[in-house]
Amino acid sequence: MDNLLKDMGKRIFDRRKQLNMTQETLAELAHVTPQTISTAELGQKAMRPETILKVCDALNISTEYLLRGVITETDSSLLMEKISTLTQIKYWQSGCVSYRPFPDHRPLPVQLKASQALRAPQPIWL
Repeated sequence: MDNLLKDMGKRIFDRRKQLNMTQETLAELAHVTPQTISTAELGQKAMRPETILKVCDALNISTEYLLRGVITETDSSLLMEKISTLTQIKYWQSGCVSYRPFPDHRPLPVQLKASQALRAPQPIWL
């Protein structure tokens, strides 16, 4: 159980950092205390089911991802939808690609699988 809590805590921490949130901001969005977020991230204490749902909603992740680290089809679809709407500059600013400016700022072609984009940024522009 300790490993499960620590793994969940790491996923909360990583996603919170990815969204540039503080623990206080996440706590406010999830309607919990900052101490709840802190103990969850450290894997010191299990969260109640309703708290898990609130944290997942605030982080825009599925409970399946938080609990087991599994990226679901729903997660992949949401990610691909978001990626497809980014302009080249926004995509570069997100850290997913190396930047090479184009004057028309046209939308990027989607060249990453959703599971790849969630792991580590991979440059796709040369």
